[in-house]
Amino acid sequence: MQNGVDGQRRTHRLMASLANPSMQPTPCSENTLMTRHLRRTFLALLSLACLWALPAVAETWALTVTGLTLDGNAKATSAVLTVNEGGQNAEKTVKVGDTFPVGVVLITPARLIMTLKSSNTNEITLFPGSRLRVSSVSGRGEELALDEGMASFVVRKALDFFNVRHNKFQAIVRGTAYSVEVIPRKEITFTVKEGKVRVEREAKFFIEEGQKEGTVTFADTLKAGEQKSYRLDIDDYLERFKHFGEAETYYRKNLDADRASGDPEQIKQGLNQMGIMLQTLTRYAEAIPYYEECLGIVRRSAPEGVDNDTASVLNNLGVATSDLSGTANVQRAIAYYEEALTIRRQLFPNGVHKGIASVLSNLGVATSALGGTVNVQRAIAFAYVDRVIFLALARCIQATTDISS
Repeated sequence: MQNGVDGQRRTHRLMASLANPSMQPTPCSENTLMTRHLRRTFLALLSLACLWALPAVAETWALTVTGLTLDGNAKATSAVLTVNEGGQNAEKTVKVGDTFPVGVVLITPARLIMTLKSSNTNEITLFPGSRLRVSSVSGRGEELALDEGMASFVVRKALDFFNVRHNKFQAIVRGTAYSVEVIPRKEITFTVKEGKVRVEREAKFFIEEGQKEGTVTFADTLKAGEQKSYRLDIDDYLERFKHFGEAETYYRKNLDADRASGDPEQIKQGLNQMGIMLQTLTRYAEAIPYYEECLGIVRRSAPEGVDNDTASVLNNLGVATSDLSGTANVQRAIAYYEEALTIRRQLFPNGVHKGIASVLSNLGVATSALGGTVNVQRAIAFAYVDRVIFLALARCIQATTDISS
């Protein structure tokens, strides 16, 4: 969401200005004296933030090699592939039975097919020329990113989530067998063998009046035997509108159709899109009821509350509420952000996840808006941890880019 990106930039500028006296004081600072005081406490806060950034729970391993097929030999006992752990690429001889931790990037060379089993007993097959990032594996669920090539997945254990991402696309399942094939910057294809796969994708809309732009999520549900491909070589607007009224009419009609379907997933999508559209038009108070209704649906579908959709809606509610004037609204927004952060840290216990970074960014902006030394100090800590996660993700992405270039 656009507001979240702006918030992230502001928190990064806040942290940088306090660390470097040569920079101009940030608007979040109350006055020059406070800024000088905060600089003196900055190093201590960085130390605290570094400790906070460490994962609360860490799996000793995430994936185990269960099979290697090299040059057609399905009984190969070892093979050489590129492995990235801790930001460093290395050629490594891998054997059946070897294990890999969360955060690893695996790149299979030509002529090698590698099968793996997660700690949750789910099965993954990487085909030649594939590049897979292991974002999170815990008792709650698993999140993987396929940057290139083809991989198949057999989800045997019912989890809160099993997601496979690529850029703006995400495949969401709870128990099924399917494959994903990525031709970088050209095409992504989803093929379902058993069960159902919900494919979510981000799309932009643009309103000429006021030059407004927003990002919403659309979803397709693929059933067994179905296959669908999406182009990756275009980054155009899904919808363009001449004026505000046209955009509002379009999304209200979509929401009416979603309600008529009776499908909670469709209704949730329509409510979220309506909220984002109104928020893009700076009609924050009007957006909030749609997010609240959406939150009610996701809470009913996940009564335990540990669900990424719940965290996403809470984050959206926080952004819309914080954009309203008044200290009480900012405090309400902080409560939404804190609940979202708690959920995402349970879902992604290794701590390095863009969803966690997004909430930390927004939490830092809202906390600094309250003013006062203590609140700005807390905002610095949020900003620093956000930056640590951002850099860790960037290193991982850069490593895979270096390999493919």
